[in-house]
Amino acid sequence: MTETRQAMLPKEIFLSHSTLDEPFVTSISEVLRRHGIPVWYSRTNILGAQQWHDEIGAALKRCDWLALVLLFAFCRVDVGQT
Repeated sequence: MTETRQAMLPKEIFLSHSTLDEPFVTSISEVLRRHGIPVWYSRTNILGAQQWHDEIGAALKRCDWLALVLLFAFCRVDVGQT
């Protein structure tokens, strides 16, 4: 891989999503990881008794890319239903 291409890759990607989109986001995280890109994904990075608020805050500060996943099904849900 060239230095320019390597410099363009993220150090870590934060995946932001609705729980309704979890199966799709799981697939995205698996593909990114197979390509050697570190991913912060709540399903795999927040464990049992951890303080999720603190974990998310730390990840947002650390990650240099953010991927916001909004699927059509989520956009059609009424506020307060998720």
